[in-house]
Amino acid sequence: MRYNPKGFAFCVTQSGQADVFVPPGGLGGAIDKDLVEVSVSRDKKGQKGRVLSILERGLIPVSGRYQRNKRQGIVIPFSPFPYTIIIPHGLEKTARNQDIVAVTIDLPASIKRTSVVTARVEYVMDIPDDAGADLASVVLNRGLAWSFSDKALAEASSAAVIDMSHELKRRKDIRDRILFTIDGADARDFDDAVGIEPSPDGGFVLSIAIADVAHVVKERSVLDQEAFARGFSVYFPGKCIPMLPEVLSNGILSLNPGQDRLAMVVEIHLGPRGRLIGYVCYEGIIRSSARLTYDQINTFFSQGSSEGIEPEITARLLALKQLTGYLHAKRIKKGALDLAMPERVFHLDSLGQVKDISWSTRGIAECIIEESMLMANHAVCLWLEKKEMPVFYRVHEAPDRQKLLGLADTLNIIGLDKGLVSRVETAAHCGHGIHTAFKAITDASADTPSGRLVSSLLLRSLKQAVYSFEDQGHFGLACNRYLHFTSPIRRYPDLICHRLLKLSLKKNTPSKKGLKRFGRYLQYAGTALSERQRLVTDAMFDAIKLKTAAYMHGYIGEIFEGVITGITQTNAFVEIKAPPADGICILPDISGVRIVEGRYIRIRKKKITLGQAVRLRLVAVNRTKGLCDFALV
Repeated sequence: MRYNPKGFAFCVTQSGQADVFVPPGGLGGAIDKDLVEVSVSRDKKGQKGRVLSILERGLIPVSGRYQRNKRQGIVIPFSPFPYTIIIPHGLEKTARNQDIVAVTIDLPASIKRTSVVTARVEYVMDIPDDAGADLASVVLNRGLAWSFSDKALAEASSAAVIDMSHELKRRKDIRDRILFTIDGADARDFDDAVGIEPSPDGGFVLSIAIADVAHVVKERSVLDQEAFARGFSVYFPGKCIPMLPEVLSNGILSLNPGQDRLAMVVEIHLGPRGRLIGYVCYEGIIRSSARLTYDQINTFFSQGSSEGIEPEITARLLALKQLTGYLHAKRIKKGALDLAMPERVFHLDSLGQVKDISWSTRGIAECIIEESMLMANHAVCLWLEKKEMPVFYRVHEAPDRQKLLGLADTLNIIGLDKGLVSRVETAAHCGHGIHTAFKAITDASADTPSGRLVSSLLLRSLKQAVYSFEDQGHFGLACNRYLHFTSPIRRYPDLICHRLLKLSLKKNTPSKKGLKRFGRYLQYAGTALSERQRLVTDAMFDAIKLKTAAYMHGYIGEIFEGVITGITQTNAFVEIKAPPADGICILPDISGVRIVEGRYIRIRKKKITLGQAVRLRLVAVNRTKGLCDFALV
């Protein structure tokens, strides 16, 4: 069953027929992901159902704030939930009044109409003392679980003990192959390693080894259920809420140099100029040769300094640069969008306070990893389709007509070339040529004062990428047959793809009935994990706002160079260049101020348009809400 925040639900039938709509009064105590028996009737709108019994609980913990009174406890859930949650005395464990808890729902006493369910507390959602009040507020407001339950931690500790001698008998041993990890300097878990060798035809064999998370995180275990509920690791400035306990993510699953590790490997045969020739996937054992950083490799390419890099690896880095350069050029030629926006990088002191904020940079090392992982994701998708397996696609639909026409209108306002704007309008009406129009715009606006704003407007016009059991294509990458495979430590969808890949490697493939059931699971997981990703993204954005506001508080009264990024009926949104920050521009309370939403502000005789460079004074900062208020100078 899939519950909708509006109060109703849909049941995905095991027979593969159309989903059954269940109104709020017919849930019968069922919750998200339960296996239920329903009675079905038909009306003009389709199939309508009522839950008769709950056959199997989904057991996904519900998080919320625990409130205790004399008679019992109540949990106020963070996410929409169809029933009042009661915690009988004795089932609250160590929870105290106002604690944040994760609970498991018990079966209701009667499978009839009900508005109340009982539950038991699984664990109190502790937040580390050094997280700081700002991150703690984000975690509580978004209902994120920071700590793991005792059961999940126990399962993780047990799973961290692997019999490598046994695994060597059933896996391909590639420990003598030169593979290495490339990550940020402050990374703690390394879930992907790359390697490259020349092939006899003058091409390349690109090897991508990804930590075998599916081997240690078993389906339907408590550890697996908590990982699904989290969905993704949450990255805050200076802190991380991992999807898996650190004994796994930073331990046995991390591809540390010089240590034997289990991996899912995809070998990709590419021609001399990057043409895909073939691919093979298998379970392997690897031993990473080195742990490299982006800065280290970028210095190597920009300055020729190979300090700390072995000669046998430098040769492979040069080959990777050559190959991934071909792959990038081919993607751009096909129409892939290159709209990567610099992100804010927070430099913290020992107490977690922000010392400085800068923009992220993107060098050759980042491009090498990006192109390698994109190719690995595509190859695994092709492999699963070839094996006639269900596939958990990463899809990105094209922008709709109204969004494109709105984009064209905005680009006109900021003074973009009329010819470029007309290309967007033409694409909106005819439905094709969008990629070439976007590329022409990004090329023309690159290295201009409005370049960042233009890229931001293009991104805002796009739909959000989601996970789906159907391939609807990936607009941003200008390709079909794409999934997420390369980050199973921090993304649950990747773990699902690993399990599918393992199924495809078995001698006895699953029955058609089993594959059909897996397909229905993917339909549910696609919706649930896409929604979860949006929540996690919002939480990370909240943390960035709070950290930025705390830093900017020390600059109240100072003047900055900025740009107008949005205009509403009441105010304007602005972004300053250095330090990277944004906020609201408070307009003067005088006569002669006129605002035309989305277009311009007229203050007496002066006209301020969208995209215009302005001088701004920081007048106030709300550190609790993460808001910065500016005034025009």
